[in-house]
Amino acid sequence: MSKKNLFLVIFILLIFAGFIALTQEMEFNPENIDTEKENEITIVIKPARWFISNKGGMAVEETFSKAIAMRNEYALSIENVNLDKVPFYLLSFYETGFIPELRILYKNEIRTRTQWLFRDKSGFTRMNSVFTELDDLTDDEINLLEADGFIELFDINSYLISEYRFYKNGKGTRIEYTYDKNVLTSCEYFIQDEIDKEQDLVISYSIKENIEKYKPVYTDVYRYNRSSSLRAIERLFYVNMQIVFDDTVLISFPRNAMRAAREGNFISERLNKYSGFFGDVYSENNFKLVYETDERGRILSQSYVDNNGKIIWEIKNVWLNNRIASSVKTEGDTVLLAEYEYDQNGDRLIERNYKNGMLERLVNVEGNIDIEELYFNNILVLRAVWEDGRKISETRVR
Repeated sequence: MSKKNLFLVIFILLIFAGFIALTQEMEFNPENIDTEKENEITIVIKPARWFISNKGGMAVEETFSKAIAMRNEYALSIENVNLDKVPFYLLSFYETGFIPELRILYKNEIRTRTQWLFRDKSGFTRMNSVFTELDDLTDDEINLLEADGFIELFDINSYLISEYRFYKNGKGTRIEYTYDKNVLTSCEYFIQDEIDKEQDLVISYSIKENIEKYKPVYTDVYRYNRSSSLRAIERLFYVNMQIVFDDTVLISFPRNAMRAAREGNFISERLNKYSGFFGDVYSENNFKLVYETDERGRILSQSYVDNNGKIIWEIKNVWLNNRIASSVKTEGDTVLLAEYEYDQNGDRLIERNYKNGMLERLVNVEGNIDIEELYFNNILVLRAVWEDGRKISETRVR
């Protein structure tokens, strides 16, 4: 091959590689918005990006095509779409300047979950909505669902201000959160009256148009001391749409828990908060939790046992200097391990999470900042930064 033809082939390959990179790139970019128009925005539509995913719908690893992603048990597509493709029951939450984002989760090539996001010009999520695709599930899988979907609304500071949940029986709930200088002061809980079961369930999702269907049940008021520590929660109940101040529940917290508890009865670390990596811990009828403790009241093991005495899962703890050094949860062939490291004051610095010996998650704590890293096949794929329990950034590691 002549040098001229060789250079021509290299040039063509470089152009082709650049075209692939361009079509795959679809990160949020404020330049995608036409800010000169007052009542509408123009979104630069690019091909959907495809990822290997997991049961939670996480974008674990990006692939070059849909076909490659679909070879895995879970696959995820992410794309920006025009406003005319947004479901009508979400349009009431749309504001000028928001960019709609569609995420679709597939299990074994079957669409199982749809997520809609509205992002503002700064890239912050202002609306998050997830609905399960019931048509693609078996009757047994549908019966296991507690809710068919939810909608979350956030303010410009990324604080949750409203939360809607929709249940398969046609009912729904709504919670409104109120803040004062970024401090939660109250939340109001509503329930939706039962709708006509002959109606299409999606009709009930026209939230703002059907706001009168939500009836207030109670309001929780949060009270703090001068150091901003929570001192009490007061629950006010409604009767006939009116708050009844004589019918309240007040939960208060002592100024000093160690002084409030008797020295002989108070044992630190008796209540152990397990890692969220282990999943939710719940109990069914006639099932029970069996604890084994040492002479100091520290939990050594926790077993979930059915009504026939069979152990469903078991958690074992290893203690070091009055702190849990590691916890192992065994459920069938799945072994989950959480390891912890602490500073001299006993505050947690590092948490490592393993599944069947493979590192999946690493969290480094730096004051009020948590740096979370997620791994796939022992390879770092995602890094997220949390501040005071709120996610402030997320970066995919290529």
